[in-house]
Amino acid sequence: MKDPARTSFPYVDQLRVLASLAVILIHVTLGSLETVTPLSTTWWLGHWICLVSQWAVPVFVMISGALLLNPQLGASESPACFYQKRLRRIGWPLIFWTAFYFVVRLVCDHEPVTAGYVLDHLLRADPPYHTYFLFLITGLYGVTPLLRVLIRHTSSSQRQGLILLIFALASAYAMANAWLWGNGRFLFSFFLPYLGYYLCGYELTQLSEDTLTRRHWAWAVGLSILYLVMITPPYVDNLGRQNGRFVLGSFSLPVIAMSVGIFRAAWQRDHQAVKSSQDSKLTLATRIAPATFGIYLVHVAVLVGLREALKENGLDNPFLVNVMIGTVIAFGLSHVLTVVMQKVPVLKRLV
Repeated sequence: MKDPARTSFPYVDQLRVLASLAVILIHVTLGSLETVTPLSTTWWLGHWICLVSQWAVPVFVMISGALLLNPQLGASESPACFYQKRLRRIGWPLIFWTAFYFVVRLVCDHEPVTAGYVLDHLLRADPPYHTYFLFLITGLYGVTPLLRVLIRHTSSSQRQGLILLIFALASAYAMANAWLWGNGRFLFSFFLPYLGYYLCGYELTQLSEDTLTRRHWAWAVGLSILYLVMITPPYVDNLGRQNGRFVLGSFSLPVIAMSVGIFRAAWQRDHQAVKSSQDSKLTLATRIAPATFGIYLVHVAVLVGLREALKENGLDNPFLVNVMIGTVIAFGLSHVLTVVMQKVPVLKRLV
């Protein structure tokens, strides 16, 4: 950051709220697609919604990188102090919510959740629902002190080259993994491809405003369109299943381009406001942002509850209306539930 004295960053609050909404939108859309005829207009609409919302988790990772890898923000923090603080933040949520959602799978999804089942899913980096993010971020926290040393001893051009290399390898691996290994993962290594986003979040806050020009973004858009055109036939052949993860996943070219573009645009708008000495205002995003971690954690429980409540009498509305209504309701309920939990000392540790 150009201004190390700043203690709050409006762009971070805005991105956290938008990313939380995007995650919920994806999950509501996927749930609504379960009974939709493949390759119908509604099916395509739902899959496009998922694709254009897929930047959410990468942006969450980039936010962490921007804040935790900045030497100016954590220059005096020892590795032991860093690990202690992060463990307090992530430890209890990881244990509680992973166990909680395994119980949800047992009770609501009627899956045979045994000790062997739990161990198998954890080792394959396939914890219930969305809790993989907790393991992902824990892995990134684990290497953060080393990355801080890397940043201090490398130039910007060297880091940019490393980021591009990681993205290229991650994209190639994601495609090979989809086609050859059934999208398999391993608990202690699946966070590694996300190092590209983690480092990129920091690096994007250090580049001058004119570094990424319209020509760069034009190339990104053009290559993303070409990628989608080339990948559509196998995606259709598989009806978006299994092999579709390299199209809708975090390491497909369109998702990388969207994630970088959205993060950079939000940062640049905030940076320009600081340069023009505009006063920060207490916006809606600023009010909601402290609850976004909890919103992410509890929203699946809210969606499962809504699913069970509407099992007999579903919403008889057009697909897009159901998706929009479901997203707004789930986000609102998740926010309220999180705020309530934050007021209870014991539960506050979980969100």
